[in-house]
Formats: sequence, structure tokens, C-alpha cells
Amino acid sequence: MLVIRDQQRAHFKRTMFDHFVDQCTSYVRESHAVFAARFDDPAALRAFIEDSLKSWRTLGFHDRGHLRQLLDWECAFGPRFSDTEPWSWLREIVHSQMPPESRLFRIENRLRLLRENGDL
Repeated sequence: MLVIRDQQRAHFKRTMFDHFVDQCTSYVRESHAVFAARFDDPAALRAFIEDSLKSWRTLGFHDRGHLRQLLDWECAFGPRFSDTEPWSWLREIVHSQMPPESRLFRIENRLRLLRENGDL
């Protein structure tokens, strides 16, 4: 019988997260080149992405697709955009107890309305 200890499981999780951060870093360089160019050092871009992903994970977002969507928004609207005053409505949704997919759905709908009204 194979026994996987908690230490091994934790190491595996860290390794998988590091791999995902690397994937997201490549994705941002390719899909958000203007945003990525703001970082002089590739390590600084990676650090930003890692911090961003960790921040969203503390709010209950763990699905890779959800995290990538949130990262897209940070690239489009600026780092930590959700902490600024114009985005207070977003903070209410993000900090709610709804499932992550419901929170993203509500945010996407609000963003769509803002775009349609020319407010975004």
C-alpha cells in the first residue's frame, strides 16, 4: 500500500501552484503584453501574478479558470483594482458567501452593463 504523508501532499500542492504561476506568467506576457511590459524584471511580473493568485485564493477562488479570469481583470483594470473606490460594488460581491462561480457571474453581468452604458 502506498502512503502519502501530509508533507508530501503539501509539497505537491506547492509544486502544482508554482507550475500554475509559471503558466499564468507566460499567458500574461502573451495575452496582456502591454500590461506585462510595465514590469522591468520578469521576476517582478511573476511575483505580481503569484501575489494576485494567492490573494484571490484567500477569497475562495481556487478553480484555475476562475483565477485566470480574475487575473485578466487585474491586467485590464490595474493591479489591486478591486481595492479602489470605484470598484466598491465588486468588493461586496467578492466578499460575499456565494459560490465562486456565482460571484464571477454577477461580476461579469455588472461589467457587461457598465460596458453597454459606456461607463467602462
